Amino acid sequence: MKGIMKLTTLSLTTIAILSFAVAVFAQQPQATPPPPTAPRTVQFPKPVEKILPNGLRVVVVQRSEMPLISSQLLIKSGGEVDPADLSGNADMAAALLAKGTTTRSATQIAEAIEALGGLINSGARWDSSVVSVDVMSSRIGPAMEILADVVRNSVAGFCQSPKYFCARANPFSGVMSPPITRMALSGR
Repeated sequence: MKGIMKLTTLSLTTIAILSFAVAVFAQQPQATPPPPTAPRTVQFPKPVEKILPNGLRVVVVQRSEMPLISSQLLIKSGGEVDPADLSGNADMAAALLAKGTTTRSATQIAEAIEALGGLINSGARWDSSVVSVDVMSSRIGPAMEILADVVRNSVAGFCQSPKYFCARANPFSGVMSPPITRMALSGR
């Protein structure tokens, strides 16, 4: 038994030393770097822009080889319009959008998006507020219905408790009219 233990310890020690030596030699820099490869041409997809009758600007960048659709509704209004005494209000208001609507609870929204294998996010930056949904292209219809519900009907506790909820209404209210579903589906 002692002989097996000594042999195992010796084997492990040898392996450790060899691994260390390989790691040390692998980290030695080359004397001269390899030559650069020839430049490759890059083909960026061309964005297609359309203005809907309600004034909503839609920009679609189509990549047909990808089975994923990533859709964002972006409003050019973010933290920069927060009152001085209510800093962070835009981000909080936008982050709360997916926390419940007049037709779905936060749990129902999460379960519905999860059942589609998708993801919904909302938040605000300094200069914009955004709501986004990512989903497989075959499931874009139901995902856009959820996104439209979140944008149009969010209740998110606005004006129900602390005054900072009331200071700024849903940044997306009044922006979206019924063409949201057409806008999103046109990206297919």
